Amino acid sequence: VAWFESQSSGKLITQLSYSVDQIEGGLGERLGNFIQNVVTSLSAVIITFVIGWKLALVSLTLAPVILGAFMTLGFALRKYSIKELRAYETAGAVAAEILSS
Repeated sequence: VAWFESQSSGKLITQLSYSVDQIEGGLGERLGNFIQNVVTSLSAVIITFVIGWKLALVSLTLAPVILGAFMTLGFALRKYSIKELRAYETAGAVAAEILSS
């Protein structure tokens, strides 16, 4: 109860709508794409080893660099997503205050 008293209604509405969109996007298309990409990558590695194992070993040396780049991108996107949510919360609180007056 104390949390609801300290938070504005606009902030609560913004957090709820953002969370629902995130859950829907995460369980819908993104999960399917993630599974598809993992299976495709593993299949490509297996086929590459079958066709030419020497070239596959050379190619896999770049895998940690590519993985690191994508992890950095993911952390940056998460950071800016949190900043975006905070800005929407502030805007939602202002809009709710104006509309309720």
